[in-house]
Parts: sequence; structure tokens; C-alpha cells
Amino acid sequence: MKFNIIIVDDDPILLMMLKILVKQTGLHQEPESFTKPAEALEWLSNHDSEGHHHLILLDIHMPEMSGWQFLDQLKASVTKSKIYVAMITPSIASSDKNKAKEYKEVILYLEKTITEESVADIKNLVEIAPILEEINSNPKKI
Repeated sequence: MKFNIIIVDDDPILLMMLKILVKQTGLHQEPESFTKPAEALEWLSNHDSEGHHHLILLDIHMPEMSGWQFLDQLKASVTKSKIYVAMITPSIASSDKNKAKEYKEVILYLEKTITEESVADIKNLVEIAPILEEINSNPKKI
């Protein structure tokens, strides 16, 4: 099993902060990060394999490609890996929250400002906890 975390946000400062929080919370020690959604899609396409699990921390509002457009393209390009998405947004609009529910990949909707506690809570999500448990019990399978 392979587990990756991919952070996609056009704000380099937030991207750096999220990367630090992911490492500090023990969620992952080497998260991938991208300011350009198209580059993240290319990376995911190149790492699309059976047994791969990708957790994507995805900004909704980006200038080149919105998080929604990213998700639509992701469905068409990644078919073998298991994808989980945590939407990250400053939006408190119920329309965005409802739209997130339309995507089966979206397992979490986080409103900015992201804290160490909110990132640490990802480890306890029903979709993520079993993956981390398996990796921790069989570190050679990573």
C-alpha cells in the first residue's frame, strides 16, 4: 500500500503552512505540494496505481483552475488509485458545502484558518484511520 498527501493551493504561504502542519501532526512526513493545479493533476496521473491512496488537501478558489474543475478533471485522469479530498476554503457559503457533497471523493470540508488540531483530526477520519493503521503496522509496505 502507498499513501500520499498532496496539497494544492495557489497561496505559497498557506501551502508551506499546511506542509508544516501535516508533518508536525504526523499525518505524513513527505507531502507533495503544488501551487498549480494542473501540475498536481499530472503528478497524480503519473502515480495512479492499484493500492495507492492519495489524500488531497485542495483549495476551492484558485485562479487557474478552481477546486471544482480540479475534481472534475481528476475523475477523468485517475482511475486506479483511491482518492480522498479535504476541501479547504475561506467560504462559509452553504452552496459550496452542498456542492462538496456531490463529490464522493470529498471526505472533509475545512474552512480556513486551518489549525494543527484540524489537520491532526484528519488522522481520525473513518476513511483515513485504517490506512494509517495498516501503514504503521507494516511500514515496509509503504
